[in-house]
Amino acid sequence: MTSLDSAALENPARIGKLKAEPPDAREGAGLLRSASVCLQDEMQTSDSRFGKSF
Repeated sequence: MTSLDSAALENPARIGKLKAEPPDAREGAGLLRSASVCLQDEMQTSDSRFGKSF
């Protein structure tokens, strides 16, 4: 998260709309794995929006 992103989330956390949580490496790895699988699927599908952009 960049400092710009952190700044945008500070106020909602301060007023209780968001709960600050420590980073979770396992959750981050799962999100990256999911994104990788989705990207691979899109690259293999000729009719995908991603494929049409190239």
